[in-house]
This record gives sequence, C-alpha cells and structure tokens, in this order.
Amino acid sequence: MPTSLLFRCLILLLSISLLSCSKDKPAPVPAAKLAGRWDSQSVHITLYNKDGGVIYDEPNAAGQREAYLIFREDKSYDSITDDILSWSGTYSWHDSSLTLVNPIQGTMTFIIEILSPTELIILSDRRVGKEGGITRSKFIRH
Repeated sequence: MPTSLLFRCLILLLSISLLSCSKDKPAPVPAAKLAGRWDSQSVHITLYNKDGGVIYDEPNAAGQREAYLIFREDKSYDSITDDILSWSGTYSWHDSSLTLVNPIQGTMTFIIEILSPTELIILSDRRVGKEGGITRSKFIRH
C-alpha cells in the first residue's frame, strides 16, 4: 500500500510539473502602420491589349524623380514629387485594400501586396476584361 501511495504521489508530481511548463511564445510582431513617409523605389507599369498580350512593359517608370507619400493618422495624405506637393487628399485602409481620394485624380483603389514596418508594395489593376494596365509601386519607409 505505501508503494501504491508513493507511486500516485510521483504521478501527481510529474503531472503538475509537466502542466506547469510552458513553451516560450515568440514575442508578438507589431502590426505595420501606414502612417508616415514612404519613399518611392520603383513603379512597374504593364499594359495589355484586348487579347491580354503585353503591349508595354516598363519596370522603372518612375525614372530618377524623387517621389514620396506621407500618410497621417487623421487619414489625410500628401503626394510629393521633387519636393513639390502634387496633390493632397484622404485615404481609407482596410485589410489589403487602400483607397486614395483627391480632387485631381479622384478615387484610386489599390491592393496592398506587402505592408511591413519598412516596405509597402501596392498594386493598381485597371484592366477591363483582359485590356488595360497594371501598376505595381514599391515604397520604403523613410
């Protein structure tokens, strides 16, 4: 009987020690924020004909111009090119959708492909059927 009680105590102690061990959980990755300055790195434009064939493909359409976007917490933004304000407007951001609204270009909707603390890649698909264009813009946080 004493060995049975000792065995039960050992099982209980072993169970408690196993249950009390916790695996180290990785630190949560902070959610990337859109607010801040994003410097343009590249703009890739591809145009398609009505059959879906590529008729124009320019991997660096931005050229040598300095361009950047400034997103603010109040949902306003500025687009700056060569240190000149191109336009200002408002934006909305939900999951992988980014919508920019300004009085010059109207409403533009983008798909967010990547949003990390240091990188933003947005895609604008303006095809109707197979014809039209896709613009892919890459930015890095300033």
